[in-house]
Amino acid sequence: MLIFAFCLTLLTGASAAPRVASVVSGQELLDNSAPPGFYADELKHLNSNFGSLDLLGSCCGADKGQALHIAESVNSNNIYGSTIDVAKGIFDKTNCSHVDPQSLDARVSADCNYFFIFKNKAHAEHDYAANCVPATICKDDVVGMTKGLVATYGVVLQILQGNLGSLYWLGGGQLDECYKAMNQINTGKIDDLFVTKPGLVIAGHVLTHDTVMEVPGMTKLGVEESLSNCKDDGSVGYLFVHKNLYWSNKKSQVDLGEFTKFKQEKEKQKLAAAKKKAEATARKAEEQKKKEADEKAAEEAAASEKAMKMQVDPSQERQVTLATAPALMAEVVKEQADDAKEAEAEAKGTAATKSVPAVPPVAPAPAVAPAPPALPAVPAPVSKSAMAGSDKAEEASTVSDTFQQQVDKVAGAAKASVGKVAAAQEKDADAKTVSAIASRRLSGDILV
Repeated sequence: MLIFAFCLTLLTGASAAPRVASVVSGQELLDNSAPPGFYADELKHLNSNFGSLDLLGSCCGADKGQALHIAESVNSNNIYGSTIDVAKGIFDKTNCSHVDPQSLDARVSADCNYFFIFKNKAHAEHDYAANCVPATICKDDVVGMTKGLVATYGVVLQILQGNLGSLYWLGGGQLDECYKAMNQINTGKIDDLFVTKPGLVIAGHVLTHDTVMEVPGMTKLGVEESLSNCKDDGSVGYLFVHKNLYWSNKKSQVDLGEFTKFKQEKEKQKLAAAKKKAEATARKAEEQKKKEADEKAAEEAAASEKAMKMQVDPSQERQVTLATAPALMAEVVKEQADDAKEAEAEAKGTAATKSVPAVPPVAPAPAVAPAPPALPAVPAPVSKSAMAGSDKAEEASTVSDTFQQQVDKVAGAAKASVGKVAAAQEKDADAKTVSAIASRRLSGDILV
């Protein structure tokens, strides 16, 4: 079990107020025959904690007692802030007056009390909180989150100590020097740790100055060194200096009440941020849900419209069929007529190409001698040659009749074939018409 007691020490006991005040009667000043500004040096000589003179004022007549109330408020740090803030808090709310400490002509009255406000040398600044961590502890992966790195151990310190703010300074060095610096910082004796160095220098001229912290015996670690592994050396320590959230810069003192308000405000901000994030997430989810619902409604509407188009009323279908049937049947009749003409032409061509039996030439009838007028009409005897010619003529006529019958038979067969073709085409056309209507019904071409 790790013991953090030695590295978590934080000395933030009550310290003196940043200012100290003293009241001197006008009669005492008259007895010393010294202007008020000069008497300040006498007070500093009598009290070693009195630093530089910050403010000087007088309360006269009926308001003489206000000087004592002002001194009490300053010593209890109820009046705090910058010198200007303190001056406003005193002279704007009382009937007391400001006295210029540099003036030799300031008149002293026995009917007045004079208050002197000095900087307090006994005041300790606890603006920072320090922790010294031995390298042998830092090198372990503490609670599974430090990974043995130097800088990440500072996060563990912030979790364990709620008053630690942002990391201000991080350094490494000998363990005894590390503990010494930790105690010095936590007791508020930090003035010696801040030095002023040249900042921006151009052409040998110093334009700006920077105030930095330098800790004796410790070396400040850069970013790369801070993210390196802690050394496995018991003589080495790492000094973590954080901003002290217990400390009020405004009051220059430890103020747990202000710290509590600060933490509560941070919690409110955290809750507000979480609420805002949750509302944004909920709003985004609601928008996504609405978008999906709109898309689904659009799909259903499109499907319904398509279904309505496909559902044609029978009476409307009959009307559409009656309206379109004449044109369709005209096209069918025209196609049938064209096919019949083509078939008849083919049939005639076939009959014409068949061989016709040769008909022997009919011999001219032999000349018959005119009958004598006197004799009675007696049928003239027919000669054999004439009879033969007659028989041949009859045979030729018979052959001609036979040929004509064959032609008529072929033409009849052709007409029958054409009729069958036409009937088949008519049936096929009817089937095509029915198929076209059905296809239009399925594809939604016939609108309601």
